[in-house]
Amino acid sequence: MAVLTKAEIAMLSTSERLTLIRDLWEGLENPQPDAAVEARHRRVLKKRLAEYDPAHETLLPLKEACDRLRKR
Repeated sequence: MAVLTKAEIAMLSTSERLTLIRDLWEGLENPQPDAAVEARHRRVLKKRLAEYDPAHETLLPLKEACDRLRKR
């Protein structure tokens, strides 16, 4: 992948910059899976998301949460 510097982008014509913007925008609309995330990590994340139930969340005041962490 070619990386353009800000100076190189500034030297592009308006038409070329608009084309670059369009290409970037289209890339965001159809993102490619991140190959850097290994399959085993995806499985763990998928499992944790499936197990997460916000109805069982208990929120603590910040001071109490900090106190509990300090006692560990």
